[in-house]
Amino acid sequence: PTPADGPGGRVLAAEFAEPAPPAGWQLVLDVRVRHPATATARLGGALEALCVALTGEPPRGWGTAEPATEPWDPGRLTALARRRAPDPTLLVVVGGTGRQAVGTLRVTRAASGVDETLTLVVGHPGQVPLDTLPEAAEAVAERVALVSMLAQLRPGRADTTWEPRLRGLPVPVGVAVGPEE
Repeated sequence: PTPADGPGGRVLAAEFAEPAPPAGWQLVLDVRVRHPATATARLGGALEALCVALTGEPPRGWGTAEPATEPWDPGRLTALARRRAPDPTLLVVVGGTGRQAVGTLRVTRAASGVDETLTLVVGHPGQVPLDTLPEAAEAVAERVALVSMLAQLRPGRADTTWEPRLRGLPVPVGVAVGPEE
């Protein structure tokens, strides 16, 4: 807010509220998958499938904080989450060299198994190929039990960074629900 109150109360700073032309688009995916609580369960498969489907390559790294310093290794990621269980594990993930991707991965113990909740942002300099979303959902569902996937689109930088500007709400562009749900 600006320091001075306007006639109708507080107003937003012009620099924040005035929309700048979008530098690109960001596809935001909120995905939830479920694993059976077994010794053979392996985490990270949904993220890997999404990154390959949407950026053309597997994730590049992960970590417990930014920057994500560990090279992509689902085995090590799974081992860390097992050591922390039954407490939840929250990780940051990065992917893509040509098309950037960044997100978070939360692993929690549930009554029905182990849940992975993934939020992934994929940057696009131009038009977003929304026709790849069904294939991406299928790629996830082939690897692990898909609970849900919500895809939204918002204007933003292709490098997935954020500007301090009011951009409005993301627009839903797709949803997938797994067969068990």
